Amino acid sequence: MERRVSFVLVGLFSLCLITGTAVFILWANQHKESGKAFNRYTIYFNQAVNGLSRGSSVRYLGVDVGQVQDISLDTGSGIPQVKIIVGIDKLVSPTTGDVASIKPSGITGVSFIDLRHDKNDASPLAQTIGQFPVIRAELSDFDKLLNSGSGSADHLNNSLAKIERLLDDKNTQHLTNIL
Repeated sequence: MERRVSFVLVGLFSLCLITGTAVFILWANQHKESGKAFNRYTIYFNQAVNGLSRGSSVRYLGVDVGQVQDISLDTGSGIPQVKIIVGIDKLVSPTTGDVASIKPSGITGVSFIDLRHDKNDASPLAQTIGQFPVIRAELSDFDKLLNSGSGSADHLNNSLAKIERLLDDKNTQHLTNIL
């Protein structure tokens, strides 16, 4: 005895199931994001912001608290700066002691903004009408390393001497033996 299967009903059921799942996932994501309230802040960088884009993460003490909302070039002050608008969770209140820097996220080339707190200054950020509060920026660790060579010849010479000691003939021979 052969069973009759209505392929139209099976296809319709499958289509409804897939559509329902997609709608639920979209609804759940939208619901999750709408529950968070964000405050906007401006950060001005005097360096390249390679790897940073809209939607990049903003981390405060290592915890994801927001994201980059806009990146633009600000030439109004005469010296070109990168102006970044970030949205940070309202539960986090950056102070004048907070400093923003750009950190790489592994070897992928993607970067994020890292906020850290300077314990010496915990006064609230200044509010101006029509503008977002400004969070101070500092050079990334990599840029500090590059700039330290140009500012201090002794520091650069010390670093080069350490690299030479690390790569001397004896250590190179040990590494060759290990491999």
